[in-house]
Formats: sequence, C-alpha cells, structure tokens
Amino acid sequence: MVYSKVMRRTQVHFHLRKKVWSITERRPGHKRLVLDHVPACVLYHCMFHVGEKTRQTVIRTQVRSVHAWIVGEDWVPGETAITDGLRRISYNPYRAGYFHTADGRPVWSADRVVFGHDGAYI
Repeated sequence: MVYSKVMRRTQVHFHLRKKVWSITERRPGHKRLVLDHVPACVLYHCMFHVGEKTRQTVIRTQVRSVHAWIVGEDWVPGETAITDGLRRISYNPYRAGYFHTADGRPVWSADRVVFGHDGAYI
C-alpha cells in the first residue's frame, strides 16, 4: 500500500500589532485557519504573493490590511538557521507591488525563507 503525504499550503505574514509572524493555513471548509503566532520560523518551497487589488486599496485609504504573504509547504518553528550570508527581503506596499531584496530586486520564489526576530531572509 502506498501512502502519500498531504502537503498543506502554509502562509506566513508579519502581524503588525503583535510584532510576530502569523502562520495560517487554508483548509477545506475554512477561509484561513491560524495555526500559530511565532517570533521566528523557517518556511520551505516558498512563493511570494501580493494581492494587487487590496494593495491599491491600502494605498488609496492608507489603512493597513493583510494582502501580502509568503506561501510554502513545510514550516518549522524557531530560528533554525543563522541569517549570516542570507539576503534580507522586505515588502512595502507604497514602494512596490512585490517583495524585494535590499538593492530593490524583486523576489518571486525561494527554496527557504528564514523569518527571524529582525525580519525575513532568503
């Protein structure tokens, strides 16, 4: 008998009020289920998502709303990798409609993202 591991798509975004990373998951019958709020974690097989329509609303109204996150398949709580040598990534809806490195280059995917106490790194 062959068993297959079901990989759920996990979303990570920064919770501005709590100053932690929110880990959420989409499950059948649920819009989004919050799994945890953690100060640090690592996410694997990542894609970067920005909802452009909501981003435009944020720019127009100047009201924060969750519209950008990183989606991956596996996550590990805690900072399991040293960020030395990794590139810092960030997102600001007023600067660009994508995640980017410090030098402004867009980032669309990554094998691994380290979400640390001081930001996110690839």
